[in-house]
Formats: sequence, C-alpha cells, structure tokens
Amino acid sequence: MSIAKESRSTSGIFSGAGVMAKRFLMLTSFALLLGGTAAVSYADEKTDALVKERQDLMKKMGGTFKVLVPIVKGENTNLSDAVPAATTVHEASKGIVAAFPEGSGRDEVPESRAKREIWLQWAEFEAAAEKLVEESGKLVDAAESGDVEAFRAQFKVYAAACGGCHEGPSKSGGKFRFERE
Repeated sequence: MSIAKESRSTSGIFSGAGVMAKRFLMLTSFALLLGGTAAVSYADEKTDALVKERQDLMKKMGGTFKVLVPIVKGENTNLSDAVPAATTVHEASKGIVAAFPEGSGRDEVPESRAKREIWLQWAEFEAAAEKLVEESGKLVDAAESGDVEAFRAQFKVYAAACGGCHEGPSKSGGKFRFERE
C-alpha cells in the first residue's frame, strides 16, 4: 500500500507541476497574443497615418490649381502669384515615391485610392513620379521667367505628367488610382 500511496503522491506532485506549466503556457500565449495584436494595431495606425499624410500631400498639390489655372486661362497674368504655387507643387512632387511604401494600398487601407498596380509596376510608377518632379521644376522656371505663354505651355506638359498616374480632376481614377466613390 505504501507504494501506491507513494505513487499517488508522486503523480500528485507532477500533476501540480503540470497544472502550473499549463497555466504558465496559457498566460504566456495570452501575453503573446495581446502583444501581437498590439503590434498589428500599431502597424495599422502607422499605415493609416501614412496614407493620411499622402492624401494631404496630394491635396496640397491639387490646391495649387486654384492659383495656377486662372493664369493658364488668362484670368490672371501675374506670374508672381504662380511662383509659390509652382514651388509647392515641385517640392511636394519630390516626396511622392516615398509616400507609397508597399503595404499602403487599398487592400490594406480601405480609405486609400492607391491601386496595387503601383507596386506591381513600381519602375513605371517611379518613372512617372520622376517625370512629375522634372516637369514641375520646369513649371517653377517658367513662372520665375515672367513669360506667361511659356508658363501656359509648361503647365500643359506638367498636367500631362500628373496624368502619368491618374487622369483628370481629383475624383477621377487612372492607372494607379481608384476613382473617388
């Protein structure tokens, strides 16, 4: 009998340790789950913030059209008004490529209008963005020159470079952008 009691008491010790081990494992798993969820949540917030910054950058560029288009239409011939707007466009366009890290498209952030084609055709996207930097730089030069006709001609080239990623006004879609819903 004493052997059976010893056996029970020994198994009791191991079963107690087993319960502790199970509790430790469960608590560790729960902590990892929470940590993983927090990391995913942080990553989601970071991506959401990046998309918001990107949208703000695009709105900033689009906002310059309120100054630039009246000059193109002949409603205003004062190119000194165009210099700061053209400079804003040029400086903002330099940040476009960096504003589109992989994982920041509509699949990951529903509010994004960025199509996955950006990352599938990255070299073409980079080339289109670089063309925009180049043409917006020439737009600054044309504005600074004081030659309204040269500015109007360069604005058309610049606007075509915008169309390298999307067509038309801000609500439109295009190769790399979904239409606004």
